[in-house]
Amino acid sequence: MATLKEKLVRLMHGGNIPLIATQEKVSFPLIERMYKKMKLGIMFPTIRIHENAIIEGHHRYLASLLAECEVERGQGIRPLVKQDIHWCNVQLLEEDYYTDTKIKILNDDDAKYLSISVEALLEKIK
Repeated sequence: MATLKEKLVRLMHGGNIPLIATQEKVSFPLIERMYKKMKLGIMFPTIRIHENAIIEGHHRYLASLLAECEVERGQGIRPLVKQDIHWCNVQLLEEDYYTDTKIKILNDDDAKYLSISVEALLEKIK
């Protein structure tokens, strides 16, 4: 059975991804956390798109594809510097973009949303 990372790599390199990337790098630890939380039913902020290009929300979008759940889409304004990037050229980093403090704050909020303790949430997203 393929790992989540292997599924993501396959998706990025050969999957049929309807929206276009405009970001050169994404963080696997961030996508993985979002994926696990989406599977629990946690809602995430709207991703912003312009035509078929993602302006804001690359991590949320990829996590939603893996979790097979919808993430709300809203209209965004595309800056001139945002160029289309084929998903196979987007670098998948092991670096976590969030600090431990930010992760703790988000976990606290998500536990409240689910009406469970932070410890119970952490157990579910192991």
